Amino acid sequence: IGEALGRRERAEELALRLEEQHARVAERAAGRGRVRFLYLIWRGPWMAAARDTYIDALLTAAGGANVLAQSDSRYPEVDLREVAEHGIDRVLLSSEPFPFKERHVAEVRAALGGSSSATIERVDGRLLSWHGASAIPGLAYAEQALRSAGEE
Repeated sequence: IGEALGRRERAEELALRLEEQHARVAERAAGRGRVRFLYLIWRGPWMAAARDTYIDALLTAAGGANVLAQSDSRYPEVDLREVAEHGIDRVLLSSEPFPFKERHVAEVRAALGGSSSATIERVDGRLLSWHGASAIPGLAYAEQALRSAGEE
């Protein structure tokens, strides 16, 4: 794309920065245990990002393990109580395409059932799902989104 736009040098520079950022994030992730996550993208019905998605690749590189990695669908409808039985560390509520708000945190907690101790957090969907210009800051943000509070 950089060559087509007459910006080959700048494109190569950005590609190198992305590769370096990916390597740093992946190296730090290798030193920690995997964080089992569920990334919700929709409500009514509940839908999540599963395998073979940019979201999954970004969060996996940052140390995550998608609880829906074995799903037959890339964006499956999910029963939250059923998914909770597989153990979830973090539920990430995306700001898009469905704009999850603070009020939805309690709704998700209730839908997971009383046995889940998962941390539920609203996250910036742009940084975690828009590739290209958001990829470099997105990797750092993915790493932050997976860390537990106080684990800074």
